[in-house]
Amino acid sequence: MSGVPTVRDWKTLVGLQTRTKEDFTPPKPHPIADHAILGIWKYGPHTREFKVDGTCTLRSNGVEQWTKTFIADSATQVTIEGSYGHQIREDGQLNIEGRYIATKVK
Repeated sequence: MSGVPTVRDWKTLVGLQTRTKEDFTPPKPHPIADHAILGIWKYGPHTREFKVDGTCTLRSNGVEQWTKTFIADSATQVTIEGSYGHQIREDGQLNIEGRYIATKVK
C-alpha cells in the first residue's frame, strides 16, 4: 500500500519524539557584522534600518515607530523579535514577513 508508514518510519518518528535537551544542539547564530541585511530598506512611506548592533528601526514618513532586536538565521534571512521573518530574495529585494517587498536604499 502506498502512503502507509513502514516500521522503520515509525522508529524514526518515535526517536524524534523522545529527544532530550542533552541530545539537542541548537544551530549556531550567523554573524551580523557583514550581513547583507544591514542598511536601510524602503517600501512605500516606510523604511527599516538594520544595524550591526542587532537592532531594526521602523520609520513611517521619517517618524520612528519602533526599534526591535533581530538575529541572523542565515546569510539571507533574519528574524525580528523571534517571530517576524525577513528574507533577501534572489533579485536583491527584501521580503518582509511575506507581506511587503522592500528595496535597499543605503
